[in-house]
Formats: sequence, structure tokens, C-alpha cells
Amino acid sequence: MLEELLELSEKALESPLSQKDVNKIFKTPDKYLIELVLSANRIKRAFSGNRISTCSIISAKTGICSEDCAFCAQSKISKTNINRHRLLETEKILDAAIEAEKNGADRFSIVTSGWGYRGDEKEFLKILEAIQVLKQCTNMKIDVSLGMLGKKAIEMLSKVEVDRVHHNIETSKRFFTKVCTTHTFQDRVKTVKRLKEAGLEVCSGFIIGMGEKIEDRISAAETLRSLQVDSVPINMLIPIKGTPLGTKSPMKAMDALKSIAALRFLLPKTELRLCGGRVQVLGDLWILALFIVDGVLIGRTALTTTIRDPELDIKAMKDLGLILKNSEDYQNHRTHT
Repeated sequence: MLEELLELSEKALESPLSQKDVNKIFKTPDKYLIELVLSANRIKRAFSGNRISTCSIISAKTGICSEDCAFCAQSKISKTNINRHRLLETEKILDAAIEAEKNGADRFSIVTSGWGYRGDEKEFLKILEAIQVLKQCTNMKIDVSLGMLGKKAIEMLSKVEVDRVHHNIETSKRFFTKVCTTHTFQDRVKTVKRLKEAGLEVCSGFIIGMGEKIEDRISAAETLRSLQVDSVPINMLIPIKGTPLGTKSPMKAMDALKSIAALRFLLPKTELRLCGGRVQVLGDLWILALFIVDGVLIGRTALTTTIRDPELDIKAMKDLGLILKNSEDYQNHRTHT
């Protein structure tokens, strides 16, 4: 089995795999999990060597949302006990960014709840101001996650030199209506296309474990590949009490890890980031995912859910001999490759 998987990893680096091959990878028997991880690692090493990037986020505006996403604690239909608040002051956002940098993050994202921005809102102007302050006061890449964006908003983000814009497609086109009805899959794709057309880097991924089929995960990955996004965050559903998906059983750790590995085959030359649900779903198996992905979301919290002590995460990465992006070793490695 190892030989077959390694052969597929070589094929994946050359051209997209056939539907048959991709299905076979997703359905790898549990007993061959290590062989699957080793094969996925071969792709990772060809793409990014032994390097790893770390990012942190702040929920700068929480729980004020007009959308009905079934997985989200902040949606208008959720009945969750979260700390809802309007946009934080720039000073508070800066404090969180400085803390994230101390904890080892090399990227920091300002995340807001809600439909999005056209570009003429007072709140949006405050976000632009915060981006500029963070870029002046930290050495991290500064990103944003602001929902749907109009052309004017995208132009303004480009002017303040935001480093990357995050906007998930969430799932496949087929499955999207099962998790959201207040906007469409195409609405999300349209924002990603606008961002790419403006020359901005885009981080766009999806959630696995919502009840979708393997074919939906494949379809979502293929959409992202066709959109040529720069980074793909992989999230695993955390069933949150009070949301429509709150009573759903979490994914099994083995199934989640196999999907992450399979996505490496589907997106061999795209940065993969391990994000929401890694603690709750993967448990101790998250360490194996480090052999597959190129980046990890760190910090004590991720929007409305918890992660864990970032010090422990950084130690785990260093213990595995991974080269952190904000380290001197990483810069030296970049110089000589």
C-alpha cells in the first residue's frame, strides 16, 4: 500500500489525479494511516520542505450577523451564549496582535462577523486604520476576514497593503444550501474572484464533518484549485450547542486525518493550514497532521471556540524539527532554496 500511495503522491505533483485515485485515497483503510501520512508528507516536503507557518486571529466583531450558517455560533438563528460585541477599538486589536506575536504567530487576522462590507461604512474605515497600525507596530503579516466584499472595499484593502484576505467557500456547491440559505455559494466564489482579480492573496477553505459526502470535499477542493487561492484552511466541524448542527456527532479523528491527507494530494502546491477543530476533533492525532500541512492556527481561542496554550504548540513543532516561519532558520532556509 505504501508503494501505491507514494506513486500517487508523485503523480499528484505532476498533474491532477483522477476521480478514481482521489476516492481511493480518501477511503484508505485505517490500518494504512501511517503510510498515507508518509505519502502526504512527501508532497508537503516537495512544496514547502520542513517549514511551517503559524497564524492567530481575533474576533474583532462577534455575534452580530444577518446570515443563517448552520455551523456558526454567531449566526442569526443560533441560540448560543457567546459574548456578542461590536467592533473592538484599534488599541484592543493591537494588544491582541502583540500578544499573538509574542506567542509565536507570523500572521495575524482581524475577523468580523456579518455579511460583509461595500467599502463606505464607518466601521470598515476603522478596520483599515487598524490594519495600518498593526503593520506599523508588529512584524507579522496582517490579514483580514470580513465576509463578502464589494469592489470598492477590495480596492481600499489593497491600498492599505493588507497581506491576505480570508473568505471561505465553506463546502461544495451541491451541499452549500444544506448549511446556508441567506446567501449563495456563488456569492462566496464571486468575492474570491474579485480579490484575485485585484491581485490580493486569498485564504479560502472549507469545513469537513458537516454531513457532506467525500465527493463534496473533493468538489470544494477542486473549486479552490480552479480559483488559484494562495492558502486553504482546513476546518473540522465543532458541533456547538444552540446551532442547527449542534447535535451532530463530531468526526472521528482517524477520518478527519485521512481527509486532511487526501486534501494534500488534491492541492499539492497550495498552502494548507490546519485550523478550527484540531483540538476538539483530532485530539492527539493533530501532531500527525503537522507532517501534512504548511501552517497551523495557534492561540488560546478561535472565534467562539478554544484551542490550547500556544506555547505547547510551538514546542511540539520545534520538537518535530519543523522550521517556524518567523525563525532565523526559516529565513536562512529561504535564502538557500
